[in-house]
Amino acid sequence: MKTDIQIARETELKPIGDIASELGIDPEKIEPYGRYMAKVPIQLIDEEKVKQSRLILVTAISPTKAGIGKTTVSIGLTLGLNKIGKKAVVALREPSLGPCFGMKGGAAGGGYAQVLPMEKINLHFTGDFHAVTSAHNTISALLDNYLYQHRKDGFSLREIFWKRVLDVNEAFLKGGEGAVELAQTVVDTIDKQQPLPIRFTYKEADCLEDKIEKVCKGIYGASAVEYSKTAKKKLESLRATFTDEDGVIAHYPVCIAKTQFSFTADSTRYGSPEGFAIRIRDIILNCGSEMIVAIAGDMLRMPGLPKSPQAERITIVDGEIEGLS
Repeated sequence: MKTDIQIARETELKPIGDIASELGIDPEKIEPYGRYMAKVPIQLIDEEKVKQSRLILVTAISPTKAGIGKTTVSIGLTLGLNKIGKKAVVALREPSLGPCFGMKGGAAGGGYAQVLPMEKINLHFTGDFHAVTSAHNTISALLDNYLYQHRKDGFSLREIFWKRVLDVNEAFLKGGEGAVELAQTVVDTIDKQQPLPIRFTYKEADCLEDKIEKVCKGIYGASAVEYSKTAKKKLESLRATFTDEDGVIAHYPVCIAKTQFSFTADSTRYGSPEGFAIRIRDIILNCGSEMIVAIAGDMLRMPGLPKSPQAERITIVDGEIEGLS
């Protein structure tokens, strides 16, 4: 069986300008990054056309151990939709270097359901991750310098929330045939029912505790939510620092950092358990992305590298990257 990277390299890529033309986008208006990648300016979004289109969300709560599933299905479904005559485009998150060098070795799909050029997309793409990392860590350096330069001024900080970061801890392939049945099923389902408005799990005006509870009970099926002393102090600190009148964090959404192996916060409890409580260990304020992260159980926000990370098998042979999956 061919590896993902073998399949990718055997595929002849179309210039990104040709891809843009096929989608009805003027190639002169895209921002190219080499021959096969580009950014599409946000000004090109036509809201009227958006209203006439359908959005298909592919999601999951408990993926496989390696995390595979959503990306491959999303790409395969898009290929299948195009195969049966629909004009479909897949929108994916940018791969993180953590999974690429950690357990998975790549996050651009797999087999004949990939986005290409997979090496560039997995490692650098358009350079945005590197730019954010540099900007963030520059602010961290300036903060450290300020504290050092003013260390004799008679004040100090108890805790620094702004820490240094590192992201480690569109051409189509011929894969549409295998997803034709899936694509047709999706199209038939859409045609049979009228589009419904999106129903959110909680209201924007809900307090943080209510947002967390509604996600835990409504999505995971928990019967209760418990908070550690640290989490309680963080909630009290947030309420004391940012009042609802400030409007600073009142609208922030909540992201639950939880194991993907179970609906509970215990990675060993499989299936559909009932009567369980989710314990929130810590609360993190992310002002940059404007969200609150509630950490459940022993979950790490950036998982550590495994005993034998994929980075040990990524190398360069005759000028070509080997080891990406």
